[in-house]
Amino acid sequence: MSKPTKTKMGSKMFITAHDIITGERHQIVVPSSSDLIVPVVSEKEYVFVNLDRETHMIAVLNDEGEEIHFKVENLAAYNRFIETLNQYENSGDQRTLKVTTYCSIGLEGPKTLHVQDDEEVEEK
Repeated sequence: MSKPTKTKMGSKMFITAHDIITGERHQIVVPSSSDLIVPVVSEKEYVFVNLDRETHMIAVLNDEGEEIHFKVENLAAYNRFIETLNQYENSGDQRTLKVTTYCSIGLEGPKTLHVQDDEEVEEK
């Protein structure tokens, strides 16, 4: 967000936002007197099942054991997923892989792929 600028029509705010699902950048200009609705963002964690490298679809298990699929639309996130998966496969590590997702305004998308911490295993 930038400082308001005076125009003939009043003060304007230039706002830049990043889409947490796709990674796209969005810019808007609004009057400085406007109220803006800001979405609440939460995170969920799932057990990793598979990543289809052709379609960029990731399969995870929810708490009920149902398989859910997400498309990794953000290219930078997809590359981090591939890098983490390659490191995991080459390490011989037997811990569970977890996927963290962003959730907001009825949308959900993968954020990170990581190895389950030893502390998480002990808690269960």
